[in-house]
Amino acid sequence: MRKLAIWLTPMLVVALSVVAAGCGGEEATPAAETEGALPILHIGDKWVSRVTSEGLEYTITEEVTGEAMVSGMDCYVMDASFDPPVGGRLHGAQGSLEKATMFPIRMEMSLEYMDVPVAMTSTHSYQFTGALLYPLYVGKEVEVTQTTTTTSALGGEPETETDTDTEAYTYKVEAIEDVTVRAGTFRCFKVVQYDDQGTALATWWESPDTRQHTVKKISHVDGDITELVSYSLR
Repeated sequence: MRKLAIWLTPMLVVALSVVAAGCGGEEATPAAETEGALPILHIGDKWVSRVTSEGLEYTITEEVTGEAMVSGMDCYVMDASFDPPVGGRLHGAQGSLEKATMFPIRMEMSLEYMDVPVAMTSTHSYQFTGALLYPLYVGKEVEVTQTTTTTSALGGEPETETDTDTEAYTYKVEAIEDVTVRAGTFRCFKVVQYDDQGTALATWWESPDTRQHTVKKISHVDGDITELVSYSLR
């Protein structure tokens, strides 16, 4: 069961890849960088991305389907579907993104494992040091400690298995670059995520034209590549 959770949770995070942003202390912001502002999403906003992972390709469709209070925070509700199903089992997931930060607060999915239904939930909390990630501008750095708790329930039984993990990350806005994917060519902010040893874990490019949704992402840990295929905004 734990092996299944470890394997599926990263794909669930990819499915809700709007942007892992941060909140923290206020700081002066160059007036010209308004294009990197915190995005405001609308119900019906939709993004379709292609993910290449371990030699396989998946199409992930994400849509803003509602708004809700989650753990006392005002959130967007995001639904994600996978084609084909991940591992032949995971068809979709639902997540909550805090409006003030665009970090995922809660993610849920259900599937069958060895013909037994499994319900999995990941909850996230954050401790930020220094600046907000939004508004984005080149040279900005954000430090964050993230705690993730994953709970798995097998077969509808009340007994659950819980794993908690805490990691420290630094996010750096390193450049503005033009990026071409199947959805088109976009002027993007390049953001790199580092671990507490200074090793780059992931690089992604996000554009104001897509409401700061990821246009392209490269995982330096497992080599997964995500590219935007199409999008529609309300």
